[in-house]
Formats: sequence, structure tokens, C-alpha cells
Amino acid sequence: MMLDDELNDNMREKVRLLPAWFCKRMISKEGAYVFILSGGIPVGIRRITSIHQDSHGVIWLDVELLLQPQAEVLIGGAGGVCAPIGAVGHHQLATLNSTSIMLAYEIDTTAVFGKEN
Repeated sequence: MMLDDELNDNMREKVRLLPAWFCKRMISKEGAYVFILSGGIPVGIRRITSIHQDSHGVIWLDVELLLQPQAEVLIGGAGGVCAPIGAVGHHQLATLNSTSIMLAYEIDTTAVFGKEN
């Protein structure tokens, strides 16, 4: 887990590029989060691992995905359009374009599993 004082200056600046609470929290606290992408696609996220800005100013988030079975239990049909996206096997990393994220929220895993996941 990365604490606030462990964030390097470069990462702090990139966190400020995103106008939402979730970014700083998702970097510092591994948990269970959901991004609803444009088109209603839900993505199960464990944490943000890095933030990048390309030469056109677009912000990209490197994320660690929830495992697919966890995403299905925690998110279910929250997106309404399709099954949630989660990791399969050992390949748990993905990169998302921040402009496609319409909604971000945290899931209380204690309500589902009886303990923090």
C-alpha cells in the first residue's frame, strides 16, 4: 500500500490532473473499485498503479484489475449493459483512457465478504 507521503512529486502532479476523489484514494489504498466506461461497460479495479499524460494531453491510467470472479460477485449487473470486465489468470494489468470513465465508485467488500478484500 502506498501512503500519501510515499507518492513522488511526479505522481502527485498527475493525480491533480484528474478532478475526482478516486484517483488519490485508488493509488494509496488497494481495494475494490468500479469504473463505468462510456457505453455502460463496468470495469473492476483493485488499484491505480500509474498515471501518464500523452503528447496530446490525454490522461491514461494503468490499473490492476479485480479478478473476473471477484468482479462478477462485487459488480454483478451494475453497469446494466454487459458483464463486468475483470482479470483472467495472472494477467491483471490494463491501461484505460481517462476520458472514457463516466463514473467511479468504491465497493464496500465487507457487505459481500464480511471482511475487507
